Amino acid sequence: MLTGWSMSSSRFDVSSWPDHAVVFEIWGDYACFRRFYTTRSPLTFPVPPRPALAGMLGSIVGTDKGQVARVFAGEMARLSVALVAPLKTIRLGINWVDTKEPSALRVGLVSQRTQINIEFLKEPRFRVYALLKDERLRADLSHMLREHSSVYTPCLGMSEMLADFAWLGDWEAEPLGAGVIDVATALPVAAVVWPEEGQGVAFEDGQHYDRKKVPRVLDDDRAVLEWQDILVETSAKTIRAHVAEGWRVGNDHLVWL
Repeated sequence: MLTGWSMSSSRFDVSSWPDHAVVFEIWGDYACFRRFYTTRSPLTFPVPPRPALAGMLGSIVGTDKGQVARVFAGEMARLSVALVAPLKTIRLGINWVDTKEPSALRVGLVSQRTQINIEFLKEPRFRVYALLKDERLRADLSHMLREHSSVYTPCLGMSEMLADFAWLGDWEAEPLGAGVIDVATALPVAAVVWPEEGQGVAFEDGQHYDRKKVPRVLDDDRAVLEWQDILVETSAKTIRAHVAEGWRVGNDHLVWL
C-alpha cells in the first residue's frame, strides 16, 4: 500500500504559472475521440486527449482552428481531464457515403454507401481543468463559461457529437511537488515514479484501469508530433500513485497531460 507524501520541490518551474485554474464540466449523449490507428472498425479513446481538450477550449473562446495548437501549447496551457461518470461504450453502425462521385452531391443519386461499426462513449461527462498563462484568454474563457456561451459549437470528438457544458469556477491551483496522491484525472504513465525510485501505482481491487497511447501534440495539419501513454480509472474513481509533479486544484489532486 502506498503511503506518505513528500513536499519536495517540483522538477518544473511553477513560479510563472497562475494560482487559479478554470474548471468546467462538459457532457453529451455520445462522444467519439477516434483512435488514429484503428481503421476498419474505429474505436474511441476513453477520455479526450490533450489536443481534443484544446479544441474544446478553442471552440468556446473562438480561437481560429489553425491557431489552436499554438494558443494552447504546453508552454502556455496546462490541461487535464477527469471522468465524472463511469465509462460506458456502445457500437453503432454508421452509414458513410462516397462524396468523391459528382452524383454524391445530388440528393437520391448516391450509389456508393458503406456501413461501418464505430465505438462511441455513451452519456459521457468530463471535468476539464485549464491552467492558462495568458490572463486575457483565461478571463475570456471564464466569462464565456459563466454565460453558458460559445463562439463555435463545442463537440465531443466528432462534429455530430454536440456537447453541453457548465462552469464550476476559477479554482485555486497549487503545485504539490513529488509524492503520493489520489489522482482524479487521467494519469500520464511518464509522470509516475516507478520502483526502484518510487512506489508506482497502487492497483486496487474493485477498480478498473485502462491504459492507452494517445496523441499529446499535433501540428497545424493535425499530424501527431508527440504521443503519450495514459492510465484511466474507468469507473470514475481516483488512482493512487507516486507522481513526479502533483497539483491540487480546488479539492482535486491531478497531474497535467
